[in-house]
Amino acid sequence: MYKRQPYSITLKIRYKLGASYGVQEIIKTIKVINPPVLRLWIVIGLTFVLLAALMGLGAMGFFRLYSSVDLVSISMIAAAMVVWVQILGRQLIFPLTDRIPFTYNFAVADIPYILLLVTAISIVRKPGAAALTLFIYNIVSEIGWYGINPLWWAYPFAQGLPVDFYIMIRGKGILTDKIIFFKYRMTEEEWDKAPELKGLALFDGLMIGLLRGFFMQMSLYTVFYPNLFRLQYNWGYVFWWNIIPWSIGNAVGGCISVPIAERIREAAQY
Repeated sequence: MYKRQPYSITLKIRYKLGASYGVQEIIKTIKVINPPVLRLWIVIGLTFVLLAALMGLGAMGFFRLYSSVDLVSISMIAAAMVVWVQILGRQLIFPLTDRIPFTYNFAVADIPYILLLVTAISIVRKPGAAALTLFIYNIVSEIGWYGINPLWWAYPFAQGLPVDFYIMIRGKGILTDKIIFFKYRMTEEEWDKAPELKGLALFDGLMIGLLRGFFMQMSLYTVFYPNLFRLQYNWGYVFWWNIIPWSIGNAVGGCISVPIAERIREAAQY
């Protein structure tokens, strides 16, 4: 199979500063690196495979597929995300917070966004809630602000599906202190008898934020920016100053969002 290799362009620049000076020459070599398009197609392919696997597990009865109430809840919360980011955030909040050192690196202004994501998961409590919420947010943002680009549609799944597989592992116990794994169908008696571990719900929130933040930044800088924007970054800088701090900031945001999301969920049931 033919594969385009990186190549170099040599520029020869000649200049003269004045009549009394000779012609000077600068030789500049520019290395042209082809975008890692294979990574993009791998991510798109994995998105289809993992999403199909998740839906297949639901169809087989591992968990109940989404009800109309679930989809309406996800859509409303995704709309609230759009309001926070595109209207309040980019117009008012982000220009102020980003002036404070390290607030962007640790995604401080992203905490309300993570709160809404944790709330969607708390209300729906099914695998797929994270990816679907992020996908609807992405689509509405494209319609209203960025323009439709199907190549970006894998991006919300790249950051949401890892969260959804963690939700699948925790099962019915997600965002609770119940020590429950891989179980979605339980009687009330089984639920009441399940052991508890204090702080497990906070750990769930931490993991939701950590996974979302890590895979969001990782996919941006290794897949989507190089291919769709033709941007390359120094890996050491990106990893230590963007990916790791952002993951930490989202993890903290997810942890502190748990009690707030639980109150929102309780209020939504009445």
